[in-house]
Amino acid sequence: LVQNGVARVNQFVLTGPSTELQIAGTAGLTGARPLDVRLDGTFDAAIASAFTDAVQTRGASELKVAVTGTAQKPQAQGHFQLTDAQVSLREPRVGIDGLNLRVDLAGTKATLSRLDGVMNGGDLSGSGSMEYVNGGLRNTNLNIKAADVYMNAPEGLKTVSNIDFQIKGAGDEIVLGGKVSII
Repeated sequence: LVQNGVARVNQFVLTGPSTELQIAGTAGLTGARPLDVRLDGTFDAAIASAFTDAVQTRGASELKVAVTGTAQKPQAQGHFQLTDAQVSLREPRVGIDGLNLRVDLAGTKATLSRLDGVMNGGDLSGSGSMEYVNGGLRNTNLNIKAADVYMNAPEGLKTVSNIDFQIKGAGDEIVLGGKVSII
């Protein structure tokens, strides 16, 4: 329903296999565009395959998020969580099993408070945070590590690698650094 420059959803519920998502709230369409939106529910990560065939996922997912503030300066509270999920990419051939991921939202900050799993036979871990300020990412500091990862890259060359990536914000730029050691 749109009335007086405000879009309103009193309650929208999406249900399906392993899925129950509820959305409610308002979003201003004019002026400061105030927000008051709530998303709450559980779903299977396999729903991502409706949007792309490059990545296949499955696993229990939970979303509990409240967004207030304005479209220019949103404030979020809540979390997104995957539990014992699986993710696979076709190119390059990457499989992640037992994936546990949790992103906590507090104001403008998103914190990767848990990332662990098994990537191509090796241990995967990560942590860090980033902020959404004035329409862009700021204060990005993410660390992703993987040990004893088996790869077939380039095609036909089987390798075992250790990976240590840092993703950092530098002003308006995001910088990827780190190293991949073939062992």
